[in-house]
Amino acid sequence: MKALKYSIFFLLLRIFNCEECMAIEKLKVVMRNGRIWQRLCSFVKDETHFRLDIDTRCTTNRISLLQQFDNRWSLDYVLPELLRQSRWYSKKGNATLVVFEAKKQPRIALSQCARLFEKRTNLWITASTDRGRCCDGGQMRDPLLLEMHLLSTNGEARRGRFLFREQSRSHSWRSKASRDTSPRLRCFDDRKDVVLPPPAFLVRTGEIASEQNKNKTLLVMHAEGGQGPPEYELRRAVTGAWARDWWQGAAHEAELKVLEERGIYMAIRKQMNRIEHSIAMASARYCLIIEGYAPWTPRLTEAIKHGCVPVLLSPSYRPPFADLLDWSKFSIMLQPDHIESLPSTLLAFDYEFLRRNLDIVRPFFAFCLSPNLAASTSPCKYQDDNALTLLLFQISQRTRWSHIMAKKIDEVHKQSHLNSSAVLALTADELGNDPNDPARASRTARQTTVYFNCIQDGANCNIYFDQQSWQCMAISDSACSCIHSATGV
Repeated sequence: MKALKYSIFFLLLRIFNCEECMAIEKLKVVMRNGRIWQRLCSFVKDETHFRLDIDTRCTTNRISLLQQFDNRWSLDYVLPELLRQSRWYSKKGNATLVVFEAKKQPRIALSQCARLFEKRTNLWITASTDRGRCCDGGQMRDPLLLEMHLLSTNGEARRGRFLFREQSRSHSWRSKASRDTSPRLRCFDDRKDVVLPPPAFLVRTGEIASEQNKNKTLLVMHAEGGQGPPEYELRRAVTGAWARDWWQGAAHEAELKVLEERGIYMAIRKQMNRIEHSIAMASARYCLIIEGYAPWTPRLTEAIKHGCVPVLLSPSYRPPFADLLDWSKFSIMLQPDHIESLPSTLLAFDYEFLRRNLDIVRPFFAFCLSPNLAASTSPCKYQDDNALTLLLFQISQRTRWSHIMAKKIDEVHKQSHLNSSAVLALTADELGNDPNDPARASRTARQTTVYFNCIQDGANCNIYFDQQSWQCMAISDSACSCIHSATGV
């Protein structure tokens, strides 16, 4: 009897302690493990006392949140307002969010911003461009940016191929690099950076509006995007195989007819207008998410918004919240080899299981914002079932990591030579040059010490690591050029 009383007491105590975690309770079934959920619950209950402050010295414009925003780039200025309306904002925070409008400035502006701060290990900067802290081609021009934490939509996987996109001299489009003309340093470091879901799912009230269509008449949908540049090779492969509006027609036209006789329809097109695209997403069970010029695309958030199970066909992409959520429970990750057998591959998955779990995570990819209300009266202030909760939790975890790494970084600085600065970075050099190497995907980046000295606020930098020497310089607002001093490539 006494044991029963103690059991009831501890059960009630547990329920009481977890009351504040009810908003995230449903996430348990899709978390990577229970330990992560417990840490998240502790964060929501404010047991960690984590706070962020905001620094605006890198921007001179105050943008109205009431204006029309872009669903790819607008998080740079929406995120500070989201933080102000949350309970994790303080003028004396554990770390600092640096406001930076990446899309409206040349890449060199990010280097100039970083040099305004004496200490950078606790700085979080929003840089939602195609390649984050790198130039558009994927070149790491200024290693100083590796000292800062990056908040970017461009999450690159540590494993797998390293994505270079360099300008072709023969035409104005960008094309896949045929030569390795850049230091093999990762643009994104998943130990210290955080992937942002693009703001395609921005909720301006305290509720998550439903835009889901329960009547799914399509198996899968995808649109390549009109006049895509040459590096859209994965999108082009899907279009050539399954799109009837492709100039040669669908390569698998006979199979499409057999599927339609069975009542299975696919909406894969070369082009769709905005209305057609939105209707197709709402009507499809699965939505293909395929890289283009960069590894990421706003189609991911749009698919989740419409209740369409994402099918990730981007081997280089690291999706948002990947270290928190088990993506295999609400999405599908395919390889390029699956393109030719796409319908049969998708039909083999348990759609109802994936859809139920997608309904669970869907609110956590939406941002709650009330631009007309003061932060103290915003209905979003204590609404924990949205993307900001997971985002700030990841920032708190990475900030703890930066405290641990601070001593190592100080040691690296002391070892600097040639009047250079030094920073720790992830390399991709051991992945090899053969894209058909079967062991390539299982290899991972390693940490190395990078020495560098820069002039003109980071526009031109000499970089040294692993007995290599590079000179990288800005050649336009978004592009860079790097020369290997040993080979003169």
